[in-house]
Amino acid sequence: MTIPQRCWKTILIALMCALSAWAQQDQGYEQANSPAPGTMTPDTRPLSGIESLGLGSLAGERSYVSPGFLVSQTAQSNAQFEPGGQPGFGAVALLGGNIALDSVGRRNHFNLAYQGGAFLYETDSQLNSTYQVFGFSDSLSFRRAVFTLTDRFSYLPSLYGGLGGFAYGGALSLNGIGTLPGLNTGFVPQRGILTNSSGYSNVALAQLEYKPDARSSVTLAGGFQLLDSSQQGYATFDSVIGQAGYNRNLTARDTIAVYCSIVLYHYRGTSEDVNSEAVGFSYGRRVTNRLALQVFGGPEFYAITVPGHTQTSTSGYGGASLTYHWPRTQLGVNYYKGVSGGSGALNGASTNAIYASISRQLSTKWSGNLGFGYYFNSALQRPGSAAPTQTYNYWNGTCSVTRTLGRQARVTGFYTFQTQNSNQPFTLGGHTGQSVLNNIFGFTLSYTFRPIGI
Repeated sequence: MTIPQRCWKTILIALMCALSAWAQQDQGYEQANSPAPGTMTPDTRPLSGIESLGLGSLAGERSYVSPGFLVSQTAQSNAQFEPGGQPGFGAVALLGGNIALDSVGRRNHFNLAYQGGAFLYETDSQLNSTYQVFGFSDSLSFRRAVFTLTDRFSYLPSLYGGLGGFAYGGALSLNGIGTLPGLNTGFVPQRGILTNSSGYSNVALAQLEYKPDARSSVTLAGGFQLLDSSQQGYATFDSVIGQAGYNRNLTARDTIAVYCSIVLYHYRGTSEDVNSEAVGFSYGRRVTNRLALQVFGGPEFYAITVPGHTQTSTSGYGGASLTYHWPRTQLGVNYYKGVSGGSGALNGASTNAIYASISRQLSTKWSGNLGFGYYFNSALQRPGSAAPTQTYNYWNGTCSVTRTLGRQARVTGFYTFQTQNSNQPFTLGGHTGQSVLNNIFGFTLSYTFRPIGI
């Protein structure tokens, strides 16, 4: 029996189990409405902090653990990502599992989310690969201070980098798994270039927030980020991160902040370093269960060091993060501009990245999602070099429709595209070219077990 046949059998068995569970559910079940503002606790994260602003959290949260699994079958127009080529549709199956944990104490709040599985290719088993996505956040509150420790880890085949939370029916992200907060836009690892190299990405951060009075706070944060590419010829780097900021609440909803950040990149196997310092000014607005807005910007000073030379430059730095919630619709937009690690293809890059998504509850059992991402990366000019810099343009988009099957199961049909071009040739799938396109059609069956109180 071939791998695809086994995958289809697994999918059919899982679908039968989900349908059986659905049949045992109360047929009159209706999805609960969004919580009213009075039932939610306002978000209090600092604007200059390591985690992004949110819409708030449910009042009276309890500790729980919630496991789940998913199976996905896709047809891809260019499954091997051959530049300039359209070799015909190939089938790729995905099998995965996930777990969420939320532990709420009097002073401590711990969130954990994990998702992992495998890609199975019909046409070439050598392309089979695994993926792992993991994150946690732990905060400890005192009278005037809050200590937060957070980590985000991923191992992804690089051909699937930079995709949004709705791609593959949500199989490649932690979006929607538990209540894990997102990272502040400036700390999100940028994986916006398609390469042949799978890689480990990890960012670990610690933060101390001190509140001298009811309207002000000071934050000190530090940590590290690394990208470990699995193949020769691709950049592997580690970096040290530091940030200090001051926050001031103008009103119950409006906050301003000023901060200074530093990132020191070192590229393994080379003598190259990229050091970046930025001064940022930020504004935030929060309306519980309705709006979370953050915009920031300022100058960025960076230095590129190669043996015998150091070159300094100045550029603009900024970004924005928006979440807006209507009773049946939610909009999310994230934008970042600044120096990044180069996504494994470049030793440092000037990056512009934007991702936007919108989700809509179409009826009691049907919902729809749209997502679009664009990444522009340009190599930083090396000291003493007059060669033209390489640039990459990478687009991806997803649309999906989801049907709930009772309280725990759902089926998602989706379409995703990925395309990349460059002003210089690059290699993907064993072929070299300057552009690549892949269209992905498929469906995902996911099942989340009832939360287990802990």
